[in-house]
Order: sequence, then structure tokens, then C-alpha cells
Amino acid sequence: MNKIFAEHVTNTAFFLSMSKKQITYLISLNSHPYESGRYCETLHITPDTWFASLRSLAAKGLIERIIDDPVKNTGYYKVTKAGEIVCLLLAEAGFVSQQQEAEQVA
Repeated sequence: MNKIFAEHVTNTAFFLSMSKKQITYLISLNSHPYESGRYCETLHITPDTWFASLRSLAAKGLIERIIDDPVKNTGYYKVTKAGEIVCLLLAEAGFVSQQQEAEQVA
């Protein structure tokens, strides 16, 4: 069980809210886990919105930061099991196909 996700969605009932940018970033990380930086360029994302969305997704338990060098504090973000399940729900809602179309145009 993902404790962060469980606490976030069951605080009062079950509620998960995501902005369109957060949806885009989650799907991007799930589709291309080691290429996440390229989305800043291809989707015209500013670093401020990118990092704010990453922090929000991490606070919801949908992604986690993996530190690969503690001295330099570098690492990458990985989609959690809960994030993968949310991506499946987003695909059912048509978000994944909409994003793929947007990436082909960019």
C-alpha cells in the first residue's frame, strides 16, 4: 500500500483532483520515464510549472523521487503503482490519446 496516496485520497472520502498539466506530466513520466526532461522543450513547459506539478504529484503519492547521487542531490522521478493505475483510468477517459495527438503535432 502507498501510504501517501492512501492518506491523500481518503482524507474525507475518496477524492483525487488533478490539473490538466499534472495529467500531462504524469502520463509523460509513465510513458517515457527516463526522458522526462524533453517534455519541457516539446510541450513548451516552463520549469516553474514543471516542478510545481512534480511536487504536487509526489504529494499525492502518484510519483516518487529517486535519488541517485545523495552528494549532488540528483535523481529522477518514478511513477508509483498508484500513479500507474491512475494512468490506466486516464487512458479509459481518453486523456492518453489526446496527449499522444498533441505530442505528434509539437
